[in-house]
Amino acid sequence: MSLNKNNPHALYIKGSILFMQNNIEQAIEFYKKSIHADPRILDTHYLLGIAYLKTNNTELAAKEFQL
Repeated sequence: MSLNKNNPHALYIKGSILFMQNNIEQAIEFYKKSIHADPRILDTHYLLGIAYLKTNNTELAAKEFQL
């Protein structure tokens, strides 16, 4: 499956799939790409924060939750 690297929704979905497969580090990368493509999608910030919590990175998680 080809992934449009500029589509924030496709990047968000790919990150969510990786998250559900417990590939947290890869999910973080896709969430960050999604936010870079469109920082206005708040769900992506939330899930990035959750992913950061799963990696015990509470400082970065807090930044995502403060939006």
